[in-house]
Amino acid sequence: KKEEAAATPDAEKTWSGWVEVGGRWRSDVSGDMNTYRSIVNLTEGFRMPSMDVSYQGASKMLRTMRLSAGNWGDPFNTSRLELSDEKYYRYVSKYSNMLYYNYLPSYANPTAPGGFSQRTFDTNMRNFDHDLTILPNERFTPYLRIARNWSDGRGITPLVVQGNEYPLRTNLDWYQQDIAGGIRMNFTRAHVTVEHGSTDFGDSQSVYSTETLKGNRGNTPVLGQLLSLTNGNQVYDVNGSSRITKVLFTANPYEWVDLYGQVLYANPKTTANYNQTIAGSLYSTAPGLLFYGSGK
Repeated sequence: KKEEAAATPDAEKTWSGWVEVGGRWRSDVSGDMNTYRSIVNLTEGFRMPSMDVSYQGASKMLRTMRLSAGNWGDPFNTSRLELSDEKYYRYVSKYSNMLYYNYLPSYANPTAPGGFSQRTFDTNMRNFDHDLTILPNERFTPYLRIARNWSDGRGITPLVVQGNEYPLRTNLDWYQQDIAGGIRMNFTRAHVTVEHGSTDFGDSQSVYSTETLKGNRGNTPVLGQLLSLTNGNQVYDVNGSSRITKVLFTANPYEWVDLYGQVLYANPKTTANYNQTIAGSLYSTAPGLLFYGSGK
């Protein structure tokens, strides 16, 4: 009997958890669909409200595993994966995704053509985090961390020209990425962490027109002349990066003494580019009143 028990290590492996699935259907949405999406934004189709599955085994490469997720099929959903051996490594990955839609009224002049929707968003924002720790319970513990969040989508943004504002179509795109690695050193009465990493980000937005717009002034003229925008383009692009090195330490050499210190070095750099071209029936008051057809 003892030999049979020793020969069946698979008996120690266990799976547990649950998966909840379902679906959503709607018969009709009365009223304005843009308002519904701005406030509720629940779509039809498959849903997984929650999931939590775990594994406990005797393998040297994988002792524990846990996968959890929630709200898949909704505008905001998350998931988390954890793998570990307790002695050799621990890995944690987290993900979240949010659909952001906002088309609620935002205006300077609701009676003007195109003046009702001054600023709208239809974007997708995502976040990834990865954290790997080697030998988590030993004196020397290397680790690596990677995090990235980004968003892209479309919307409406006003292009402001003296005396008027023109709501234009917009493309949105930005990201930030953080990478860091180092080692933690754990001693009886002291702790030291040495880490080096980088941060990079970018933010890009472009607005453009595809038709003639009267802007928020509508049919209100300036000195008898109606203002309009026949062509408008605006682009800005911001990029930045930083390399970061830091050393942290704490020590308790005696019961009545606590020591703490930190050394941090960073060299952030940022570059920005901006470009704008406009054409139409426009005016300026600097240095004097002037009507013009194109500019930057």
